[in-house]
Amino acid sequence: MLHTQCGRVKISSLFLLLPILYTSLLFAKPKPRHLPHYNDVRYTCANGRVIEARFILDEPGRVKLRLSDGRKLELPQAFAASGVRYANAKETFVFWTKGDDAFIVEEEILTYRDCTSQKGP
Repeated sequence: MLHTQCGRVKISSLFLLLPILYTSLLFAKPKPRHLPHYNDVRYTCANGRVIEARFILDEPGRVKLRLSDGRKLELPQAFAASGVRYANAKETFVFWTKGDDAFIVEEEILTYRDCTSQKGP
């Protein structure tokens, strides 16, 4: 509160400041939150196998995979009529997702099947 020399409250000064404060709060831009540049998805598959996929958001059309057998791969997106498909240059390794499901085909053999996603680390 603002006071004059006589000790009385000077409310008019306070009311002059309120519109300025309100306007500054109304038009203040929130600070952008730091968003991750990737989306991690863990797929649990048949036979206890696991695929950990990191979909790179800064580079659309790329995925980094970590497989339960210890292998790590990075694949570009490839053409798919349905779902999203990632493959190496020779198409000998293909990671395919559709909705919450995924599978891996290696050398035309289905090696990771019946995989279902779980969001998170």
